[in-house]
Amino acid sequence: MLKNSTYKLSIGNITDASGNVITNPQDISFTTGPAPVINFNREESGVGNTGSSINAGSLITDIKVDGNYNGFVVDAGYSDQNDKLANANSNTVKIYENASTTPVGSDKYIVGLSEDGKKITIKPNALQKNKIYSVVINGVTDAEGNPIENHDGNVSNQYRFYFQTGDEVAPSIGKIGTASVWMSNIYNYEEIKNGDKNVSNSWNGSNSIVIEFNDTDVIKKNALGSSVYAGNGILENNLIKLTKVDGITGEQKTVNIGGFDRYTNRGIQFIDDSDSYGNGKDKIVITPMSSMDIAGLMQNSMYKLSIGDITDASGNVIMNPQDISFTTGPAPVINLNREESGVGNTGSSINAGSLITDIKVDGNYNGFVVDAGYSDENDKLANVNTSTVKIYENSSNTPIGSSEYNVSLSGDGKKITIKPNANALQKNKIYSVVINGVTDAEGNPIGNHDGNVNNQYRFYFQTGDEVAPSIERVYTSSDDYGMYNQKDLHDGDKGVNINKHSGSIVVEFNDNDVIKKDGYGSSIYAGNGNLINNLIKLTETDSVTGKQILLDLNGLNKKGHSVVTLEDNTDYYSNGKDKIIINNSSSLNMVGFEDNCNYTLTIGNITDASGNAITNPQNISFTTGLSPVLKLDTIRSKVNNTGSGLDSASLITNIKVDGSYSGFVLGEINDPDDKLANVTTKTVKIYENGSSVPIGEDSYTVSVAANGRSMSIIPNENKLQKGKIYSVIVNGVTDTVGNPIINKDNAGNEDNQYRFYFKTEEASIQPPIIVVPVQPVETTVLSTVTPTTVLKPTDTELQKAKTFNISTQPVSPSKVWTIAFTKEVAVKYDVASNIIVLDSSGKIVPVKINILSNKKCITIIPVSGMYKLGETYTLYVNKKMSSAEGKDLKSSYKINFTIMN
Repeated sequence: MLKNSTYKLSIGNITDASGNVITNPQDISFTTGPAPVINFNREESGVGNTGSSINAGSLITDIKVDGNYNGFVVDAGYSDQNDKLANANSNTVKIYENASTTPVGSDKYIVGLSEDGKKITIKPNALQKNKIYSVVINGVTDAEGNPIENHDGNVSNQYRFYFQTGDEVAPSIGKIGTASVWMSNIYNYEEIKNGDKNVSNSWNGSNSIVIEFNDTDVIKKNALGSSVYAGNGILENNLIKLTKVDGITGEQKTVNIGGFDRYTNRGIQFIDDSDSYGNGKDKIVITPMSSMDIAGLMQNSMYKLSIGDITDASGNVIMNPQDISFTTGPAPVINLNREESGVGNTGSSINAGSLITDIKVDGNYNGFVVDAGYSDENDKLANVNTSTVKIYENSSNTPIGSSEYNVSLSGDGKKITIKPNANALQKNKIYSVVINGVTDAEGNPIGNHDGNVNNQYRFYFQTGDEVAPSIERVYTSSDDYGMYNQKDLHDGDKGVNINKHSGSIVVEFNDNDVIKKDGYGSSIYAGNGNLINNLIKLTETDSVTGKQILLDLNGLNKKGHSVVTLEDNTDYYSNGKDKIIINNSSSLNMVGFEDNCNYTLTIGNITDASGNAITNPQNISFTTGLSPVLKLDTIRSKVNNTGSGLDSASLITNIKVDGSYSGFVLGEINDPDDKLANVTTKTVKIYENGSSVPIGEDSYTVSVAANGRSMSIIPNENKLQKGKIYSVIVNGVTDTVGNPIINKDNAGNEDNQYRFYFKTEEASIQPPIIVVPVQPVETTVLSTVTPTTVLKPTDTELQKAKTFNISTQPVSPSKVWTIAFTKEVAVKYDVASNIIVLDSSGKIVPVKINILSNKKCITIIPVSGMYKLGETYTLYVNKKMSSAEGKDLKSSYKINFTIMN
């Protein structure tokens, strides 16, 4: 059987097997499906909802009753696509007012069926406004008579939808503002009104002008789900116009807001109250959506937004059409330009660290400079004069006279200069500059906030004082940052210790106006004149010729550091004091503080920021160290103690008085590049212990070594008494540049003094013994023959000894072996006990052992007749051999050799 066909089934006199005829022969007529299922066609109906209920989001709203609505369209879609609808008329399609069981008259609407029989149109023509109605379809079939298969609640074969007619309430504009529109969200909404200035967030590429209505029927959802203008007329550039006004000519140019950009974004968009970011309000958004924006809202421009007779979906005209003129920003935000103003602080308050200080009142100050920086870089400042820029003495509400200062605008219109006139301001007073009324070229006022006052900018400054500064101290320091190891520097100082690599001389002031912060935040000299090599000079004096060499303090070292640095009292390491620091900050230093040199530091008429000269200019001459340090050389003095005290462990004893003693030798241990000077019997004295009177200068001789590195004190023959204790006191000895010795004589509690004690030999009742000197052997320190008590090594020790395979060739009976060690051997031990020669039977063979003068070489010399021809011997060195430091050999050693002629 075929779809959508009518059939008749006829059943005649059918009999059973016995011939009995059926009692109910039949004719059955029926029609095949499918039956149509109709639904609302939103797109062709021009509505956004389906009308499935009267609830918001379902109810079809704002249906016009003036006859201009084209009608609702329902169809069966694909449910019965090869068939047609039938029986569509006002008897099967009825309209009911909501809650009524009586349909409206058939003259209130028209029911039509499309030519192809697929669609039913229901067009109202005489309904009341602002009423809810329902359309009920019951009795419509397909061409074969199959009824629609829809279900309306419990009623089968029936379809219903609801709609609401338009109202008579005129809509109105709720507010107009600018906002950031991004990812379907509206941020930073700011309302604008006619005449507003500095509409600053309307020019950014993601920001928009938003028109918000207090009615939800201006923007509606269409059948595609898009938000569209619901009213009459063409909206863009007709009902809404945006014009740009030329700031000079006043000419108005219409901005095209109806087009599309390259991303297919429109310059004007619609937001229905039900949209995710509609927030229950209909909106029209004028948006520059991309870098190729449509609306083209530019910075620093004047615009006029005209909103005409916009209507809602019911045709009601808004009650408040508007013209809004506004100026876009950005508005200038001005700030003090510290660099061009030549000041270190911003003047944001009168507190230390903020207040601008030491402004000269003599007319030499170039003036304060304020500008808008990058806040309004493509614009110019306007309305700049003494009416909008005023100066007040602090705490006064009355500005000073406009003749007391000058206000000017730079040629490019970007900078304001406020220059006090000569002697117009008082010294040591605090003033404030207040700027109010300055705008940009479009009239946008400055965006600054002065406390609770908008569009105002203020900064504070203090004029210079009349108090002369002074140098508080001059000192040396181990570095130029932490200022460690400070030591005051005075005229005439000797032995001044300045570290070659990091030391500094610091000039510290008791005034905080000598060094100031500039506009970059760097510390600079605030006074007049050329500071370096003019007001501060450093000279080096040649110790031989007396010639003075002026050192260049202007340079930079290889690290880019200035030789002279300046530290403001607010700097981290300043400790609240202005400082001038002469640095010696690298190995490639510029100043070159050298050891053992004479310098003069000249500090002239340095001034503070107000031009007051210091009260105590100075010349400081000083000599750098290293200073000499003396120490008794016990070896060259041939004594066993240092003489530092009278106790037995310190006192030098047994000093000969007969003239045979070679003398005490004091070496210099701290100043290797200099020599001792002023070494005489005037600066070196000998005292008998307990006496405050030195012995006669003819009792001893004082001399300096040729290299100037040591001095000798020799008692003259029979001038000292035997068995007496004496002290030697050195005071007044210096180096060649006059630096005194820096020894500390603890016994006398004296600086720059050295003392030691000695005791002469004891008196004897025996006559002297004449000792006949023996001429020493030049190359031998110790010579001995193998002792008979030496213990020969065991077989195991011989096996473990390392073998020197010097030669496989036989040696002569006179062979002398030389053994060299890496360190000096311990002479005090019996070397011969640890070096032996064994014959083949293991017997010890006597040999002569010599230790040479370098104490690192030992010779083994055969004793005549002890070596036998053809015999094999072993030279054995025991690991118990010790060095002078007391360290044993790492192992024993052996050499095997055979004797032949």
